[in-house]
Amino acid sequence: MRELSTSPHLQSRRCWREGGRVGSQGVSPVIAVILLVAITVILAGVLYLMLSDMVVVVGSGDVVGAVVERSTDGTNWTVRIVRVEGALPTSATYFLVKGAAGDILLPRQALDNYSGFLDGTQPGVLSVGDTLLLPTSVYPSQSRVQILSDVKLLFDGEMGP
Repeated sequence: MRELSTSPHLQSRRCWREGGRVGSQGVSPVIAVILLVAITVILAGVLYLMLSDMVVVVGSGDVVGAVVERSTDGTNWTVRIVRVEGALPTSATYFLVKGAAGDILLPRQALDNYSGFLDGTQPGVLSVGDTLLLPTSVYPSQSRVQILSDVKLLFDGEMGP
């Protein structure tokens, strides 16, 4: 007759309680899944933190305020600067025009290189009162004008009806 204390089942329980190991039983499948999910979440978090420092966040109109309207004679869109935070040199401040579908109608160029840019009160620096003129014959309604620096979107406005 077998003794109860020598049955493999009881031995493995006793060894488990004592911290030993009997046989080749591994970790429970449920515990394994939990550990894999935890490791994946931790790695994803570390990767996010590493990459978030390398990504340039694009703001939306938080540095330059402008009004986009049709000129009184209807020949131009007038982009009039009404708010500027900080000193932005016109040589390093750019603009571009996109169509309603997002296609580029006018590639990015510096404000001071564009003949339709009227640099008002502070030459060489973007300031309140500066104006950008864009012909309505070239840029239809629902086109978008964007003003940006080397790393950030400064203004995004739609050319209205």
